[in-house]
Amino acid sequence: MVKHKRTAVRSGHGVGKSFFAAKIVLWFLYEFHPAKVITTAPTWYQVEKILWTEIRKSHSTANFPLGGRCLDTEIKIEPDWFAIGLSTKEGVEGREFGATKMQGFHSPNLLVVLDEAAGIPPEIWKAIESLITGANNKVLAIGNPASPIGDFYKCFKSPIWNRIHISCFDHPNVITGQEIIPGCVTREWIEERKLEWGEGSPLYKAKVLGDFPDEGTDTLIPMSWATAAAARRLEKKGTRRLGGDIARFGDDSTEFFEIWGGVATEIDRTQKQDTMQTSGKLIRFIDDAKSSKKPYDHIGIDDSSMGGGVTDRLVEQGYEIDPINFGSAAIDPEHFLNTRAEAYWLLRERIKPDSTDPLQIPNDDNLINELSSIKFFYTSKGQIKIEEKAEIKKRLGRSPDRSDALAIANYAGRRNKEPTIRFL
Repeated sequence: MVKHKRTAVRSGHGVGKSFFAAKIVLWFLYEFHPAKVITTAPTWYQVEKILWTEIRKSHSTANFPLGGRCLDTEIKIEPDWFAIGLSTKEGVEGREFGATKMQGFHSPNLLVVLDEAAGIPPEIWKAIESLITGANNKVLAIGNPASPIGDFYKCFKSPIWNRIHISCFDHPNVITGQEIIPGCVTREWIEERKLEWGEGSPLYKAKVLGDFPDEGTDTLIPMSWATAAAARRLEKKGTRRLGGDIARFGDDSTEFFEIWGGVATEIDRTQKQDTMQTSGKLIRFIDDAKSSKKPYDHIGIDDSSMGGGVTDRLVEQGYEIDPINFGSAAIDPEHFLNTRAEAYWLLRERIKPDSTDPLQIPNDDNLINELSSIKFFYTSKGQIKIEEKAEIKKRLGRSPDRSDALAIANYAGRRNKEPTIRFL
């Protein structure tokens, strides 16, 4: 940071990048007078609860009193000498300020810190370039490498950026096998991620190796899309759907998701339950929703294998169920090979960044990993086809039960309706 105007750091998870970014904020602010430090991140939560938590802690525990008033997301020293945290989104009510606000900061001594830089939108990067015109104007971009496209990725291809790569395997805790720095990444965590995510998965590459994941044109839902969808804050209102992917006594899990308006929530996950137990649990979910102000409008159950018994049992009990067989014909057979392709494409359309019907998904690494591992192809007839579940399972080391349940929940009630996807 002393030698370079622009520094980009891509790293694995838990290596201490927010800790060091906090130290750099304080170093720059108190080293130069007057100085302005602007920190930003994709969401207000990331600004306040991650980086500024470290800044406040470092400020209060400094060996020598640093001076100034340290607030939740601001350090005030003088009117033209301060540090402040902003998020990249517009909207004053959420204490979030976008590119317009970012353009208003100029100083002979200016530092801009981009936390979780892969999620920073292009207009913010442009605004920052218009700020760092002075000799002692600097920018630090840090984050997990979520996508091999975008401005953060471009930093690592540009000769004007000082580029730093930190893998989890570079951390002292991992090198020594001892927890030298409590709370940071460990060998045990890496081994767990290897088993949970698979060494070749996009999430393992990004969060363990600190490498940009491979995302070709055949990636159904890029990891950057899924990560951004997990950071959304939408409302539970409108249509309420429930979806279930049913397993039985094997290693796969029975998963239930609900989608209420724009918010997807995991309701339950179990293993090694017979279909009668699963049916009873599902009935409880439905009845609980009925007793609330908003019952489920549509209930979709995977009817292609183990779910058939659950569907039969609930129909017998008088419940209206949408049996979804991924292998059956799509609503729009011209564009989709089967229901599975159509259901996943519809889910993709809600997750993508510019969706007209956006979906907020749980911030669950395993779900994000599943979604970003799925590939799609075109048949000789030009139909969209999702790769076989067995291939995904081979690559991940487990079945993509979470993503299947989410796709089913999103698809519930749509069969025999007008197509919900338009191709221009």
